[in-house]
Amino acid sequence: AVFFIFQLMAYNFSFTGGSTGLDAPFLPWAAQTYNNPFYYIALACAAGTIALAWLIRRSRFGLQLRAIRDDEDRARGLGVHAMRVKLTAFVLSGAITGLVGAVWFFYLTQVQPPSGFDPLFDLSVVLMAFLGGLGTVSGPVLGALIIEPGQLYLTANTNAVPGGGVARAAGHHPDRRRVHPPSDDQGPRGHPGRGARGAAAAIRSGSRAGGAGVSCLLRTDGVRKSYGGVRALDACTIEVDEGTVAGLIGPNGSGKTTLFNVITGYAKADAGEVYLADRRITNIAPDKVFALGIGRTFQLTRIFPSLTVMENMLVASQHHRTGARKRAIEQLEFIGIAGYHASLAGTLSYGQRKLLELAYVLVADPAIVLLDEPAGGVNLSLVNHIAARIRDLNAAGKTFLIVEHNMEFVMGLCHQITVLDSGTVVAAGPPDIIRTDRRVLDAYLGEDIEDTEDIEDTDEDPDWWRDTVAGTCCGGCPWRCPKAGLPASWARTARASPR
Repeated sequence: AVFFIFQLMAYNFSFTGGSTGLDAPFLPWAAQTYNNPFYYIALACAAGTIALAWLIRRSRFGLQLRAIRDDEDRARGLGVHAMRVKLTAFVLSGAITGLVGAVWFFYLTQVQPPSGFDPLFDLSVVLMAFLGGLGTVSGPVLGALIIEPGQLYLTANTNAVPGGGVARAAGHHPDRRRVHPPSDDQGPRGHPGRGARGAAAAIRSGSRAGGAGVSCLLRTDGVRKSYGGVRALDACTIEVDEGTVAGLIGPNGSGKTTLFNVITGYAKADAGEVYLADRRITNIAPDKVFALGIGRTFQLTRIFPSLTVMENMLVASQHHRTGARKRAIEQLEFIGIAGYHASLAGTLSYGQRKLLELAYVLVADPAIVLLDEPAGGVNLSLVNHIAARIRDLNAAGKTFLIVEHNMEFVMGLCHQITVLDSGTVVAAGPPDIIRTDRRVLDAYLGEDIEDTEDIEDTDEDPDWWRDTVAGTCCGGCPWRCPKAGLPASWARTARASPR
């Protein structure tokens, strides 16, 4: 429909020549060899375009384009300025199209609205890329070798093809579109822990290790965020000290991931402020948040499946002008998936994707890493592996803020824990205090824990719910909950079930 709208506009504007179109300036070339210069010009344009595509695919700009194609929001969260990259691509493609259009105009000697805005021709160009293979340099070339000869044959034999006159009526003239060449007389698998020393050396030397942080690195002050009539965050204030591992826990729907989104720029706060050290970063774009030193993972892993593992790493390490590949290999060895560096990320298992996402956040060396349920959906062995890597990095000075439902994971790693309920901070303190805080137990159980009449009726042991949430598993819940406690998402559902 857009093509026909432009056709109608061209018919009615004087600067387009109306229905008669525009005539090209006369070229004083011999009629016998008129096609030859256009052949060489078209060949040069094709070769130049293929070479440019080859260079772009192997450049950082091309890597950013491919990352945006897979997951634009995730690319922004790794420092890719998506709008600038897409605008650059649009300008380049427009310039090439304009150059080829100019050559076409001079070759035809005239352009009219039907041939200038021809949907059949434009769709055939798109079809070339689809048939040959999207995302490859050779794909459009192969598609052109399939489509163009077939199209020329069909338009030249319209009597043999039902409806073949459509192409001719639309302005396709095989005798004028065919370009004749001149005649002869005319011219590694990775190992967990390997490379840990190199990875740890990449951590900022100014960071402090293991809970010895002396300054507030990340702070939210009275953050509010609503979605329609639902208030996801209500005057939420948290602090994360430099060099510590901080935990953020709470029942499902308490606002933990929303807080992460506000901090990293994926959601805008309605009120309140976010600070990184002493710098205000409230409501700035995700790519700028990442460049300032905040990296994050997602509850559901978000990688770039059509890129290799190494290319995923290079997307995140683009701010390091030198040694990016070396840094990437060191992090992959440290995390334990260096042997998959040449594999497509989309072929990895879920656990390996978790490790890849952690690795490409760490390779950028952010000041603080936000992990959204790093232990979710993986087996116990991998949970222990992830916990060990976090301890090693924290010992080297890296700061973490972790959202997690696995209480054993949180209690064993975190120096400070903040508890959210209905978007509000209900408790904050060391793990030993959080384990027995009555407000925390009330938030997880969904009611005042002093009201235990119905609990006593469920079994002979009225304290099993409290023991479970507090971190001492009773071993009696039907879901085989982790040793450290019943996940908050199950607590309310499980409460009415038999032990």
